[in-house]
Amino acid sequence: MGRGSEGAQRARRAKKSDHVSSIGTADRRDDANGTRKMELPVGQVALMCGNALLAVKSGSLWVHGLLVREGSAPVRVCADARIGGALALEAAPGDVQVPLLREAVVSFQLRPAHGSAGGSGSGLAAPAATPIPAEWRQAADSIAAASAACASAGHPAAVVAVCGSKGTGKSTFARLLVNALLSRGSGCVAFLDVDCGQPELTVPGLLSAHLLREPLLGPPHLHQREPGAARFIGDTSPQADPAAYVAAAVSLARWLQGSAGGAPLVVNTPGWVKGIGYEALAAVLAGVRPSHTVLMQAPAVRRNLPPEPFWLPAPPSGALPPPPPIIVQLPAAEALAPDAGAGGARRASAVEARALLWTALARRCLHEPPAGAEIDGSPGGTLCSEESPALGGWDADAQAAAAAALAAQTPYVACLDDLDVQFLHADVPPRQLCCALNVDAAARRVYLLTPLGERNLQRVTTMQVGRLELPPELMQGGGFASPYLSIGSIAADGTGAGMIKSRNNLLRAAQAG
Repeated sequence: MGRGSEGAQRARRAKKSDHVSSIGTADRRDDANGTRKMELPVGQVALMCGNALLAVKSGSLWVHGLLVREGSAPVRVCADARIGGALALEAAPGDVQVPLLREAVVSFQLRPAHGSAGGSGSGLAAPAATPIPAEWRQAADSIAAASAACASAGHPAAVVAVCGSKGTGKSTFARLLVNALLSRGSGCVAFLDVDCGQPELTVPGLLSAHLLREPLLGPPHLHQREPGAARFIGDTSPQADPAAYVAAAVSLARWLQGSAGGAPLVVNTPGWVKGIGYEALAAVLAGVRPSHTVLMQAPAVRRNLPPEPFWLPAPPSGALPPPPPIIVQLPAAEALAPDAGAGGARRASAVEARALLWTALARRCLHEPPAGAEIDGSPGGTLCSEESPALGGWDADAQAAAAAALAAQTPYVACLDDLDVQFLHADVPPRQLCCALNVDAAARRVYLLTPLGERNLQRVTTMQVGRLELPPELMQGGGFASPYLSIGSIAADGTGAGMIKSRNNLLRAAQAG
């Protein structure tokens, strides 16, 4: 029995040491706590997966646009080996070069973050050239330098909109730019996310405004954060109500202009750039008035936006046009690296990305620490704890565990008579309110699972209902199933309300194995 206990402890210790996986030409040593100490020659790259605190002991590391220098505060870094791939840590040359030194070395350490785990797909990944294209790095550095020059001269802060069609790398470049701005001395970067389908920092259906003081590293499901302000769209695209979408985006931009204190603003836009999507994007840009616009250019020209300020109206007759914004055209991610991703990693589909975001929210509903919280006295945060599904575990078993924990969670109770219930995309007569919400008409109670604390919930007076769907993985499994789920249902006209179809026998490619 004692032998088995020791074996279990060794297994747990081994699992903890695998929270951070890396490879490269670096010399590395692991201590008893799982902290990995490494030395990396300048110009070399180490790839890491998992969730850790990065501290540089000598030299500098370039991490997705962020320059982490010797003596700076530890930075939380995270990467999903299966979705998005490993995170590249590049040993950067120092400010002072010593010719007599044959090879400069950067020394740093990675300490596993509290409650983290490598998760599915965690492991070693073959190193390659820096995964961020040189054109992207140069563009981000140039914009960050221009922003710093504007701040020094007392000019208005830079407003940078990142635009392009689906799958061109907008979100990746937006993260790169945020980190470059932080590295150039911006203590805060304003971030406006108007992509309600695959947002960067929230769940789908929201437009959000953030004041970022920490870098954005890793895919969106690893760094959800509470916004400073948000507007609920209730859909994954602006198609149902483009006017409300544009008004919400512009109002958030105005909020940031009054709250950011002169910080540069980065705008993350959706990838729907045709038809109504194009018109909505043009209206948002006209309201935001960017000083710089980054256009991600796909190989297929027909997918690209016009390489001119298409959102600006023609000036009145005889009037001088306003100064044009700076437009930067960059090759899309698919044009540069169609098979991008280390160690078998790949880009998640839209459905998979949304499912991961909802799973991350589910874990926050379990009262786990939000991103940005202090853990063990260190800045940053994690979305998991020792008692909950581990960060990085996004396969079928981990999602089933999150669903079971969510079903066992004690909900908040609210009375419908105390709430103004608004259906954003449907007309529901008052007498059918309880049927539409699937609640007991006699009790008139609604049960809520939310990451908001009780104090904030007591201030809520309105409940808005959109047409978003939770992934079935969060609504069944482990011996339970949510009500109103139907197997083999047909969602079509004449069959009543559209149902969420249960597919217990199917696994996505990202969940298999």
